[in-house]
Amino acid sequence: MKIIDSHCHIDRVDLDQFGGSMESMLAHAKDLSVEEFLCVCIDLEHFDDVFSLAKAHQQIYASVGVHPVE
Repeated sequence: MKIIDSHCHIDRVDLDQFGGSMESMLAHAKDLSVEEFLCVCIDLEHFDDVFSLAKAHQQIYASVGVHPVE
């Protein structure tokens, strides 16, 4: 079964446990059947970071919106 994480903040993942590597983290996720990610950005200030991840990794998609408490 292919799993899609439809709401994550992958730009804020502590990569230390993956040797500092986004590729290693994505490979680990794929081993657990998580193959695609919708990375949700809650402000424009950090959108460039999220969008850069989406451009660099075909399995990451970017979105941006305003959090309801902001």
